[in-house]
Amino acid sequence: MIKIICVGTIKEKFTQAMIDEYVKRLRTPYQLAIIELKESKHKNHPALSVDDESEMIMNQIQPSDYVVALDIWGTLGSTQDFHKVIEASFNQAKHCVFVIGGSHGFNQAVRQRANVRFSMSRMTFPHQMVRALLIEQIYRSYTLYQNIPYDK
Repeated sequence: MIKIICVGTIKEKFTQAMIDEYVKRLRTPYQLAIIELKESKHKNHPALSVDDESEMIMNQIQPSDYVVALDIWGTLGSTQDFHKVIEASFNQAKHCVFVIGGSHGFNQAVRQRANVRFSMSRMTFPHQMVRALLIEQIYRSYTLYQNIPYDK
């Protein structure tokens, strides 16, 4: 099973449509669960916001989960590297859990709990877009593993 823990909701219909399409494609090969957490009430206080949201994230993670934190300062890698992370997670745990922080990221507790910190880019993206990119990369990884042609 793959779980995606993320802070906030998708606001744009076109982003939600893309996510829905990849979720539909992934239903057969993986059980996929998306856990949306509410954004912190402390929007004007980034440190408080990060701590609140990180606590909510940590409450969703089980001790046996293999956690991949999407972190701008994590390891940069290719799609093949990303695929290796997913493979490693299934070799070590029952659940692969991806974590996407809110607009201010997450705290050190989440970073320390993560088995892997992976960066999709050193650029900053809206967390809604990161969710869409993540799900697309999970699908792309699946097609690589299954040797299924997937349009680049």
